[in-house]
Amino acid sequence: GMLSSTPIPSGWALGLAVIAPPTAWGALVLWRRHAYRLRNDSDRIRSTRAGRTARRRLQKTGDLDHADAMIEASNTITNYIADRTGRAPGTLTSTDVIHVLKANELDDLLVSQVNVFLFECERVRYASSQGNQVDPASMAGELIERLDDCVITMETRTRS
Repeated sequence: GMLSSTPIPSGWALGLAVIAPPTAWGALVLWRRHAYRLRNDSDRIRSTRAGRTARRRLQKTGDLDHADAMIEASNTITNYIADRTGRAPGTLTSTDVIHVLKANELDDLLVSQVNVFLFECERVRYASSQGNQVDPASMAGELIERLDDCVITMETRTRS
């Protein structure tokens, strides 16, 4: 009759037609999850090593003159926060750093000390002021030491 003339996929063709879409979708989901996890793992590693990286960087400031040491200390703190929060290095401003610290509800005193320090460093950078920090590297090191004890989550995104 009429029905027998309609080609019905049979055997392996039918199996393939049924199995292929969900298999492809499953593979895509697994691949996306793998990529996401890899990215998060590298963020987690950066976050864990942030303090060590920052301290190593500060140790190298000994040969710099005072103004350059101030700038390097400031960059070290902003990159430290970038590392802790999984953001690209060099993308955070001092203001972003303070937003992140406030969003994580860190101790007000610590936040204001970081703020004052970054502001001092910025004055040196833009106004060629000499700055009044005795030793920018040890000051930055001390702040980073205290920030290392704080919970700073990756989820907090700054409003830019």
